[in-house]
Amino acid sequence: MRENISKSVIVDGFLMKSVFRTMETWAARWFVGAGEIYAIKNSLVYSYFFAIILSVVLIFISAYKGDPRTKIVVLVSILTPFYYFFLELALRKIMISGDALIIRKFLRKKIIRRQQIRLIRAMRLRGRAFIIVESDGESPVIISNYYERFGALANALILFAGEERVSDEVKGLPELNPVRFSDMASIWVAIGIFILVIIARLFA
Repeated sequence: MRENISKSVIVDGFLMKSVFRTMETWAARWFVGAGEIYAIKNSLVYSYFFAIILSVVLIFISAYKGDPRTKIVVLVSILTPFYYFFLELALRKIMISGDALIIRKFLRKKIIRRQQIRLIRAMRLRGRAFIIVESDGESPVIISNYYERFGALANALILFAGEERVSDEVKGLPELNPVRFSDMASIWVAIGIFILVIIARLFA
């Protein structure tokens, strides 16, 4: 039993890069047209993906151990929002193409034309930075510094909208560390809990 699970985890680790390459290919197909794609930082996405793998292993162990079906259903129900959040995180992309700002999320997409943009401003909160895009006929778009190459994205938005519609805060926005220690710590705490529970179930 333990050998099968170990092999499964190793195989999943080798497949991780292939899965994300596939996601990037799908994203490129969704973003038809020329333009550079900005995605959430890989270190954050990979950490969540590792936690997803561990949660699937835990469900597999519960089924193998003969746990009541109700218990397994409850476990899957508890983990489902976690899976949804991972898909939101992994598939969230931003691209500037021609006269359009395209924001792709899980199962949905928003397109903002250059002429719709009223103002692009920035806000800082507890070590994090946010770019807020205000436009006609659309709710504000909030872009956090979880995105890879956040400074380059800020510069691209300035060129896209024109300096007259960009606040001084955005113009002076430095290249910040996209992930705080506390953000990474929370997911690694979850990973640690999954590992401890898996070990406890294996040796129970």
